[in-house]
Amino acid sequence: MIVTITPNPALDQFYWVERVNEPETALLTRANQTLSSPGGKGINVSVQLKALGVDSTTMGFIAGHMGHAIEHSLHAAKITTNFVWTDGETRTNVIVIVKGKEISPLEVNADGPIVSQMALRRFQKRFQTALKRHATLMFGGSLPPGVPDDFYLSMIKQAQDQGLKTLLYASGQTFNQACPQGAWIAKPDLRERSEVLGKPVHTQEQVHAVGRQLLETGSEIVIMAHGLSQPVASQMVLTQEGVWDYHVAEVQPKNRVGAGDAFLSGMLFKLQRGEAVPSAARYGMAASIACTEAYTTTINNRAAIERALRRVKEDAL
Repeated sequence: MIVTITPNPALDQFYWVERVNEPETALLTRANQTLSSPGGKGINVSVQLKALGVDSTTMGFIAGHMGHAIEHSLHAAKITTNFVWTDGETRTNVIVIVKGKEISPLEVNADGPIVSQMALRRFQKRFQTALKRHATLMFGGSLPPGVPDDFYLSMIKQAQDQGLKTLLYASGQTFNQACPQGAWIAKPDLRERSEVLGKPVHTQEQVHAVGRQLLETGSEIVIMAHGLSQPVASQMVLTQEGVWDYHVAEVQPKNRVGAGDAFLSGMLFKLQRGEAVPSAARYGMAASIACTEAYTTTINNRAAIERALRRVKEDAL
């Protein structure tokens, strides 16, 4: 059984517009399409796994009206939740996607509510119970105010002490502080800052070098996105047995948000079924392509993923 931990969930608000009007031209920009969906890395992974037929439980901190909206939406999708409530209001993220510029959406992410010490203690108790019921734990996304910087480090260590598999998918110092614990799968999020462990990851050579360094922490699988300016980012997958790079030539993007989460979900789906890393990564890349060509942040169409498999390019490095 899988549990996903998203300390800082969000209600993602998407707006597709023909253009963003300049103030001297017009003071109002109208959207021709909108979408609201629960977001956050662990939540997206749980939703995508459910679409692939895999049940999971998702945990984190929620608050206020937006928290109720997220929980209601997940329950409607038949996803088990084990959220801890805190004061304030769950964050809302805004994504504006301009026609013709789908590969460079404007994303504005909020900080999230302040998590109380009481909420942290409640989470710890529920986490201890989760350790007895789940074999794989995925930790993803930013930390809201009030959550200590070593939150992921502590949680991963507790899980590993129980012999459980862990996945780490975060950015910046949140990732850097936890990655030395050597999660089973480590995937840094490079959207906000193209560096890991203080080292740049702009070129394929830099991505490869940092990926190798992450393997030395004890991680069995490292996933490094690169080519972030492409419609679908390439993904380099590193293990002690080999290195593979996955990319796609042609894509018709509608929404890039969630594509990296779809990659991890698709790969995890296949790994849980005993498939080898390269085969699992190819499926993850196909899920990322299919997700990018949909308006939603997850893809509830396995046929689309199967079709996208034919477009996945794999290079052994």
